[in-house]
Amino acid sequence: MNQIIMPALGQTSDELRIVAWLKREGDTVTVGEPLINIETDKTTLEVESAFSGVLLKIVHGADAVIQAGQVIAFIGQPGERVPDVVPEPTAKAAPSAPFINAPVPAAQPAPPQGKVLATPAARQLAREYGLDLARMAGSGPDGRIERDDVQDAIDRT
Repeated sequence: MNQIIMPALGQTSDELRIVAWLKREGDTVTVGEPLINIETDKTTLEVESAFSGVLLKIVHGADAVIQAGQVIAFIGQPGERVPDVVPEPTAKAAPSAPFINAPVPAAQPAPPQGKVLATPAARQLAREYGLDLARMAGSGPDGRIERDDVQDAIDRT
């Protein structure tokens, strides 16, 4: 089972507001799929899942204001038991900390057949220009396609 941790995305505050969950408890989640909308002190962001599995439990719902580093949900396998007590954050999350952490599996599962790892901004830009993400190489973590990769492809055409 994997804990979903509130990321440290705010520039002037460690408190973030959950705008909306894009999945419900019991829904299947895949790596790279949009999971939650979060409001920082400056903007609203769509954050993707770094794990595949089932959204077992949402600890904090929409409109909750949460400190960075707190557990906000759990993703795991169907039937896994969610802890009754949610662990408190042990340290302040760094601004560059990944959205999802603890525990980290030895190897991240590969995206499902035909699923391309890409950021939401990259997906939107590729859609606008009618580009096929499957034909692009990504420069992000684990080969994830980022907005700059799509913009480079547009510039080359």
